[in-house]
Amino acid sequence: RRIAEIERFGQTNEKLLRRLRFLERVNPQEGKILRDLLKTYQDYTKHSLSTTIATAVSLIKIGLGTATIPNMVQLLVSAIPKMGVSNFVIGSFNTLLNDITKRRLTQTGLPNTNIMRVLWGYDETSVLAKVNDKLTRFNWFQGVNRVNALVTAAMAERYITQGLILASYSSWKWRKDWAWDMLSKLNIYPKDITVKGVSEEKLIDAMYQMASDLQLFSDITSEPTLLSKPEWRWFTVLKRFGYKQPLMVFHKIIYDELKHGNPLPLFRFFIGMFLGGAFTVWVYRKLYDLGTWGIEQATGRTREPPDWYTKWDDEDISIYNKT
Repeated sequence: RRIAEIERFGQTNEKLLRRLRFLERVNPQEGKILRDLLKTYQDYTKHSLSTTIATAVSLIKIGLGTATIPNMVQLLVSAIPKMGVSNFVIGSFNTLLNDITKRRLTQTGLPNTNIMRVLWGYDETSVLAKVNDKLTRFNWFQGVNRVNALVTAAMAERYITQGLILASYSSWKWRKDWAWDMLSKLNIYPKDITVKGVSEEKLIDAMYQMASDLQLFSDITSEPTLLSKPEWRWFTVLKRFGYKQPLMVFHKIIYDELKHGNPLPLFRFFIGMFLGGAFTVWVYRKLYDLGTWGIEQATGRTREPPDWYTKWDDEDISIYNKT
């Protein structure tokens, strides 16, 4: 990436800054937006105090393992509602066994991407960050998020080639319009599609974009500036997910689909949300049982379960079984 930056913008970004000054003379408003983005990009690792506090917050809330289990069901409320169950099954299979898909996944860079970097939006190399990195590797947080991203990208491969592109030739206008709307959001346009399909470069870029959008990667070009300001990093480090998840659901799963009369993603989302919540509560119960059993064996005292342990009553379980 650094080689490409030097080739395009010069060793000290002089070409970029020269073009930016020219743009500011022609259009001051656009120039200011780009300058703010450039400043944010160059300011990734500054404000050491804010970054240290953010890393400590991440270590407490993520490094200790509390977020791994909810992340195991992230696909149920993101990629599966958007692209369907069949694409999930075949995409998972292709991720493991299909050589073409594995090559494309490698070309997206996802197998070697710094997961913490793309999730948090900054890179940190302090001792505390290294501890957090070791913990999030040990508790499978990084592994689960990497698998989610890879499976989402593999799902997108089939969603585009076997779904959207075929639908773009449909004789039904509503289906054709839906397909082209979805493709255009992935920067794929009629001129990009030939009798052989879409080009490898376009497909791989779209696979990465779907993984980035649905797995909530940091993106300073589509988020409020506050989320990327280093001085506010201590406050926003985990707020980004709370901000991006409902927006992703509303735009990608609800609005983009319902405006074309497609309710299936919304139905899949509600079912996935319910099943994911049930699975999370079930796992937490089992972990609680295991932990309290050890304490009871050591102390001989019986512990009362917390409120969340009895959160699901018989009626809830009946609804879950029917779903």
